[in-house]
Amino acid sequence: MNSTMREVLISCPGTGEPVSTGISMSVYAFDELSELAVYTFRCAACGELHTWSKADARLAPAAALD
Repeated sequence: MNSTMREVLISCPGTGEPVSTGISMSVYAFDELSELAVYTFRCAACGELHTWSKADARLAPAAALD
């Protein structure tokens, strides 16, 4: 079981770059997100407010163990 916290990423609609939503969660918490919920964050890539849902998001890869 992997309960490591990972950043939630989306692709910026303006730049296409993957950006962090500023939220970190475990794989299990991500799996439990509602398909209907919509979230908002200010994008580090373009400075605009973006909305996202679970369908738009993915978790960053797990960090390699040292």
